[in-house]
Amino acid sequence: MQSIIRNSMRLQKFGILLALLSLAGCGGGSGSTTTPTKPVLFIYVVSQTSQQVMNFQQDSSNAITSLGTSTTTTLQPSSFLIHPSKTLVYIANAGSNNVTKYSRDKTTGLLTPLGSVPPTPVGTSPIALGTDSKGNFLYVLNQGSGSISAFSIDSTRGLLTELAGSPFATPPNPTSLAVSQTSGFLYVGNGGGHSISAFAINSDGTLSQIAGSPFDTGVGTNISWVTVDPKGRFVYAADSANSTIVGFSLQSNGVISPLAGSPFNCQGSEPLGISMDSTGAFLYVANAGTSNIAAFNVGSGALTPVTGSPFTAIGSQTTFVTVDASNKFVYATNRGNNDIVAFTFDSGSGALTPFASSTVSVANGPAWIATSQ
Repeated sequence: MQSIIRNSMRLQKFGILLALLSLAGCGGGSGSTTTPTKPVLFIYVVSQTSQQVMNFQQDSSNAITSLGTSTTTTLQPSSFLIHPSKTLVYIANAGSNNVTKYSRDKTTGLLTPLGSVPPTPVGTSPIALGTDSKGNFLYVLNQGSGSISAFSIDSTRGLLTELAGSPFATPPNPTSLAVSQTSGFLYVGNGGGHSISAFAINSDGTLSQIAGSPFDTGVGTNISWVTVDPKGRFVYAADSANSTIVGFSLQSNGVISPLAGSPFNCQGSEPLGISMDSTGAFLYVANAGTSNIAAFNVGSGALTPVTGSPFTAIGSQTTFVTVDASNKFVYATNRGNNDIVAFTFDSGSGALTPFASSTVSVANGPAWIATSQ
């Protein structure tokens, strides 16, 4: 919003991202469950360690308050996706090899399991989710089985139907998945395989590998996260082994070509997560080794640091970062502290300013965070 390191460690860190989604006790650092007035944003944090999805709301004063915690009946939730309709939610569970489905109340932000609908089986160790811009199809990246499970989505009932040919093969131990919302392509980071796989999304949702895929990211690289520019111009990948961001231009046929100046220094060490604002002007990197967030101007593709970057994440082992769709806030998870940190986002400069009460305690192993207005 992605390997986001060596199989078991990889899952732990993705678990961190999940914990972010379950942001339990997010209340301006107080953990209060008092409902704030005029909620402007809902926040969800997933915790692999505690098997929880934590739900929060943020009010107009930027106070973050817990809406309660949902204990999942599945194992090691690893990724959280809000459907474009905003009324459906899907959670990938790395420990039970399935996807659970929820309905979402857009007014209260609360999640409700979809009645008696059982979890949908997928491949081994699912760690990431993606959907097309219209929400017609769901893609599940299975790290253990090296594949992508693909489904059509019943947007009314939320039910999933597996597509013909699914699952689609990837190289072993993939770590991250990103879907271009403008150009109809899907990209997979292949961890220590030092490459990015590229697929075209066909009209029926099935996947076709693009000629030349997988694309090399450089010998010795370890791709922990991959993301696509919202305008469909560039693809960026975090290389946790060399503490860099590898950048590519995205061609009209889905082929990616290295950008001039790539790889770019990530202003820290062990980058694990990447997020971009909705205009594609800025890119943010969660550096787990140095516990900071690096911010970059995207410009014509070559990354240049934002003034004041990197920004301290006020914690340790920063593993996930996300920009809310309104381009007003940035959130990150700190695995070492079991909390999340929140910033206001300057859409002109890209600079980050921490909230007055910037950290919020969550359950053990926060990982993925998702937000919705």
